[in-house]
Amino acid sequence: MEFTGITLVTGAAGFMGSHLGELLAGKGVRVRATARPRKDTSFFSRLGVEYIPADLTKPETLPRLFEGGVDRIFHLGAICNFSTPYESLYPTNVKGVEEITGLALKHGVKRYI
Repeated sequence: MEFTGITLVTGAAGFMGSHLGELLAGKGVRVRATARPRKDTSFFSRLGVEYIPADLTKPETLPRLFEGGVDRIFHLGAICNFSTPYESLYPTNVKGVEEITGLALKHGVKRYI
């Protein structure tokens, strides 16, 4: 399967997401990075990566991520620790995944990782 569209990386400001974005951009992949809104986006600019702020707990911020032909998603946006109570994880790690997955299906994304 060939990917010629945009590769979306959620959680792109985190440890894994930032390294993945850098790797993909270095291979010439058209990358769209997203993470919660931030002031300093120079990391993404230096890589030549498009950055669109979004928040998994705010569904109204997510549809914009899929504009222009996303064909692959690396979903790394999550709260990743064992000390956070489930009630705090739920909006991001459950509802956020539901929202991103629904949009991926709606927009015909070829690969979702």
